[in-house]
Amino acid sequence: MSKIFLFLLLLTVNTLVSADTTSVIQLKPIEIDGNIKSIELNPYIRVWHSMVKFEASDVVNAIKNNQLTEYTQIKPPGFSKDYFWLIFDIKNQCSESIKLFIELDNPHVDTCYIYKLNNCYEAELIGQSGDMMPFYDRTYNNTTPVFPVQIKGQETIRYIIFFNKRFASVDYPLKIWNRELFERQTSKSSLINFIYFGILIIWIAMALFIGLLNKNKLLLSYTVYLLTIFLLIVVSTGYAFQFIFPNTPIINEVVRFPFSVLMPISLIEFSNEFLGTKKFAPFLMKYFYSIYAISIFILIIWAVFNRQQQELFPGVLVRTQYIVILISLITIFLSIFLIYKKNRRNVIIYLTAISAITIGSIAHMLREFGILSATIIYINPILLGSFFELLIFMVAIILSVQDTYKRENKLLQLLATSQKDNLKHHIEGAEEQAYKISTELHDNIGSQLAHLKRQINDLDKNSSQNMLLRTITGVYEDIRKLSQRLSPTIIKITDFKTASKQFLKDYFAQTNIKVNFYISENAKIEKKIALPLYRIIQEASVNCLKHAKATEFSVQIFEYDDEIVASIEDNGVGFQTDTYNIQNGIGIVNMKSRAETFNGEFDISSFPHKGTSIIVKIPK
Repeated sequence: MSKIFLFLLLLTVNTLVSADTTSVIQLKPIEIDGNIKSIELNPYIRVWHSMVKFEASDVVNAIKNNQLTEYTQIKPPGFSKDYFWLIFDIKNQCSESIKLFIELDNPHVDTCYIYKLNNCYEAELIGQSGDMMPFYDRTYNNTTPVFPVQIKGQETIRYIIFFNKRFASVDYPLKIWNRELFERQTSKSSLINFIYFGILIIWIAMALFIGLLNKNKLLLSYTVYLLTIFLLIVVSTGYAFQFIFPNTPIINEVVRFPFSVLMPISLIEFSNEFLGTKKFAPFLMKYFYSIYAISIFILIIWAVFNRQQQELFPGVLVRTQYIVILISLITIFLSIFLIYKKNRRNVIIYLTAISAITIGSIAHMLREFGILSATIIYINPILLGSFFELLIFMVAIILSVQDTYKRENKLLQLLATSQKDNLKHHIEGAEEQAYKISTELHDNIGSQLAHLKRQINDLDKNSSQNMLLRTITGVYEDIRKLSQRLSPTIIKITDFKTASKQFLKDYFAQTNIKVNFYISENAKIEKKIALPLYRIIQEASVNCLKHAKATEFSVQIFEYDDEIVASIEDNGVGFQTDTYNIQNGIGIVNMKSRAETFNGEFDISSFPHKGTSIIVKIPK
């Protein structure tokens, strides 16, 4: 009889405990079966919070004694000083066990523990995660808190998640997943993210290299902007904690805010370069500089009073920085409005690109403030927005660089054409002046000396007269040769072949240098190239006589369908061609300039003790 009484007493106590637990925490269980893929838990959970931290086994009593306050609003609470407890039931309707993952899609939870609670208030810890512990101490290695659970057939289990994200934005988007589906989705998501990060790194490296190579401020400013976006996203998604500093949780806590401060500064600098704000709306720069100053001041305050300001004013600096970002965007859009008519194409491209990252940033801020639940936007909105922004700006800057190169090439071509025209006019002017001087020497001074020579010749011959006659004759010959060198009038009287042959014969007449001159029978040297080619032969012969110490000098000229080719060679001492400008003065430079005046090619090759060879190609 006593045994029956004891059994009934225990049954009554158990029923009272069960009824008490159920009456205190009434939940609609999440019913699952073998076909489960993923379910959002937030509609099924109840949330309590308090500034006092309770043990999991004491949560039910604390709720019963009103020591915890239930959070009944649909949207997350945003910035808070409290600890949070999330309680929900999962019921397996199948007869077989089901393996699941419970995910809290918030990569920046300080600490997170999940317990399995029975009707006797006993709490069993089944998983842990969070940024305030080494990454690989998590129950399941993932950028977000993920907990593996197993529910037996026809079993209902109550779970409690302790959630600590004090002094920051509180958001708790919960999901249960089929394990295989979650792992497939995670693998796909990681692959997409790594491809995105890889593309971003390659683009940063290319933009930096090209920017430094060409000293392009637009590319350099865009590189800095991409780098801040890249760092901010890597940290925000939790990959930095997983792969860069997994054993140093404090770094993960520290690095996020500075990147959010540097991001608007880099964005403004790039925007100003892309839109031309300094050129088209310079008065706006003082507002941008004020934004820089405020951002840096916020960063200093954060560095000095980081923990204190979080405890006294949770989220104040973050909210302030979001306001600064909003002001930055407003100022940028104001500059867009003012610049639109002056730089329409870049403004349209910029608006298209920046709208993507703007929408993503606004969505992220709404999540931080608790206005927008993360369950609505599963993909990180900044990541998604920055991808489209990156794609648009990438294409735009490539096209911009191509346009710049085209303009520079066009300017270089115009400059080269102008230089050739100037050189041609200079040579023509010099030749005309030389012609006038030679004419004056030949017709005036030369004729007078010739007349004086005849008069002296008619006088009686004596030694002094003979000496005077020889002197005058020498002067006369020098003037005649100088006249011919200044203006080879023989070209105008005869032809290029005769003039060149006669010049070489006269020039080397008193030397032991053997001269070979050949011009193909079909070669027709037009008037416009006859004089420049003649001058090149003159200059080469002068260099040979002065420097080469040659015994043989040859000139060969051939005509082809589209060009005239002249080969000038000697068997002299030669020289090092890489120093010919220094050793040979401006002679070779003059020959090259005369060839290039008519879009020709000039090539010289020489080696010590092996002579010198010059090839001149002039198109017809």
